[in-house]
Amino acid sequence: MSVPNFFIVGAAKSGTTSLYHYLRQHPQVFMSPVKEPSHFMDWPGGIRSFEDYLSLFSKAAGAKAVGEASTGYLYEPHAAGRIKEAFPDARILMILRNPVDMCFALWRHMRRLGKRGESLSFESALEKERSRMSDGRFRAACVESWHANFYYFQRGLYHHQVARYLETFGKDRVLVLLFESFTDRPLEACRSVFRFLSVAEDFTPSMRKHNVGVEFRHRGLQKALDEGRLIPGEPGAPKSSRFLQTIEGWLRILNLKPTPRMASDTRMRLMDAYAHDVELLGRLLERDLSTWLRGDAR
Repeated sequence: MSVPNFFIVGAAKSGTTSLYHYLRQHPQVFMSPVKEPSHFMDWPGGIRSFEDYLSLFSKAAGAKAVGEASTGYLYEPHAAGRIKEAFPDARILMILRNPVDMCFALWRHMRRLGKRGESLSFESALEKERSRMSDGRFRAACVESWHANFYYFQRGLYHHQVARYLETFGKDRVLVLLFESFTDRPLEACRSVFRFLSVAEDFTPSMRKHNVGVEFRHRGLQKALDEGRLIPGEPGAPKSSRFLQTIEGWLRILNLKPTPRMASDTRMRLMDAYAHDVELLGRLLERDLSTWLRGDAR
């Protein structure tokens, strides 16, 4: 039976969904059909049974690289050790994003989930984070959404999270990509991943971005548009159908909500709060991360 030999462990809202889809296209790579199986996390919403987990890879025969992507593994304190125990020769992939932008993007994602997600403003959620972390009732109530998805600031304290994987697996088995490089030069980043996984480097996947953080005024309307239930017609159809397609385009535009932006004073406070951890991470990775402590959002 095929078993996973590499894991995309995070970070949240940092391009892992795109990387997952790029890897799925590679003829020598098999990715779990379920993204975020979350087996190695303390969360009842993940795939709990090891037998059920292994069944995700039942069709991986012949693949040189077999993997899965669960972004909670980076923050989950026990995940690295559990992965190492189950698959001692595994390789680890992670993409790290400016923690200020990552935590805000995670908050936006949780806001989009409605009742399963965040009800507070970003600033209020940051203020309540400590009390949420110590509130057993809050944690117990997080069944549909992992409790740590509400720990926005903590998720961005990367230094000890990355160090845990480097100590557990060794530097030669951990590849750390930066979000900025991944988004600016995705093919170059993919080639470095292919090299790390020892699969053919000359493969070129479709570079379409996935899971881009947009918000809709009416999710039901968007679902109907995506499924073709609202506006009939295909490209190249008669003029009347093209008119309907124009209407569809306007409906899609009008259904988009303005993307919330972080208040400038909040950004400055977060940059100050993250500064020491970013400095430690830069030393650990031997990389210059000073751009993370500037005011530009990514």
